Amino acid sequence: MACALIERVPRQLGVLRGAVEKLAESPPLPEPLPVETGRVRPPLRTPRAPGP
Repeated sequence: MACALIERVPRQLGVLRGAVEKLAESPPLPEPLPVETGRVRPPLRTPRAPGP
């Protein structure tokens, strides 16, 4: 069981390394749009309809 785990780790590291290299090759992301947090944030509690 430990042998299988040890065999699996290098593969995961290789996948991680491939992802990092792919990220390094990709062009930089554009700047995120500014967000007005005061308006975008939803209300904490949803209003309930009044009872009958």
